[in-house]
Amino acid sequence: MVRERFADVRAKQQARAATPTGVVEEVVEVKRSGRSAPADPLERELLQVLLADSSLVTVARTEVAPEMIEHPGLRRLLQGLYDLLDDGQTPDIDLLRFRLADNPKLMEKALELQMVGRLHQDRADWLSQALRLVAQRREARRARQMVGEIHAAPTEEAAIEKLRLLQQR
Repeated sequence: MVRERFADVRAKQQARAATPTGVVEEVVEVKRSGRSAPADPLERELLQVLLADSSLVTVARTEVAPEMIEHPGLRRLLQGLYDLLDDGQTPDIDLLRFRLADNPKLMEKALELQMVGRLHQDRADWLSQALRLVAQRREARRARQMVGEIHAAPTEEAAIEKLRLLQQR
């Protein structure tokens, strides 16, 4: 049974090695061009409000780092807005368009997010609610990490010290 499995694995490896590289690259390219996973609603709302009102980007900059955004497309949009701000330009969708010239689908999605954001009347309040939720998530993530460190502590004294640090927050 083990020898049969070994022979089967070896045959698959040899078949893979015999496949021309162009075919493999085409398959990889097709997989890359597929849609990404749906974005977290909170991340989506954050970008909706920022794309709708460029004056709020400076407020978000102090609270949300691009690394905190899990969805790659939304992370790129946020990073683009922050880059425009860093360059001394207005972080709006018109200037962002030039930075997204290589990804028309993402630009299309950015316009869609902006349209939804513009439907909201009180964008400053919407942003503050979103930032409050982002802060709560960040704290919950830190607490889970700390609990994991407590469980992984080598000694009881180290675990107690970690617990004390967690309670002080």
